Amino acid sequence: IVLLRPFVAYGGRPVVRGEGSAFRYAGHVLDNGMMDIGVSVDFSDPKAMQAYKEANDARARALIAQGEAKPIWVQVTFARPLPADEVRTLVKETGFQVENYDLVGRASDGKKVIHVQVGAIGDDVPEKEYDPLRDVEMRYTGIMLLQGTVETTEEGLGRWLADERVYLIDTTAVEVRELVARRHAHVVAGREIVVELGSPYYGNFDW
Repeated sequence: IVLLRPFVAYGGRPVVRGEGSAFRYAGHVLDNGMMDIGVSVDFSDPKAMQAYKEANDARARALIAQGEAKPIWVQVTFARPLPADEVRTLVKETGFQVENYDLVGRASDGKKVIHVQVGAIGDDVPEKEYDPLRDVEMRYTGIMLLQGTVETTEEGLGRWLADERVYLIDTTAVEVRELVARRHAHVVAGREIVVELGSPYYGNFDW
């Protein structure tokens, strides 16, 4: 099983490491026996970002071309924050199974804010919240990142790949799973694998 979560850095020497198409990876065994693999990309480098996008686009097209309606884990970064209703419609039309999503906005002091919501996009997506610790009100502009599963069909993955509102649909977890199973079979055999993915929006996008 490959899960997707925002990238988390760990200390200590990784037990697996290597390179894929336009990314590097390093894996650690957690206390619970799971294998945690962090994917690293220099999103601040335009050439590295372009190479990563092209690799993801090519991988998605190859998966669709295989002709199998296979569900895969993906991470979607939108080009701009989208209203919840808009994302909910796209999710329904493509059969996307949402695991979690990131809301973004601004606090009353002008600073950017990010709020991670776990689970499907319900009718109770908050538009604003009050932070008593900072004494600021946070107003959310929309959804910037989405994680979950979608089938490798033209109607599923293909729709997300072609949508101009999508900056990047990240299928890297598919390649990571294949690489570690082939290169590090003796280490990952029988372990649940968690893939930590970053997103270019964290430090590079404005809203």
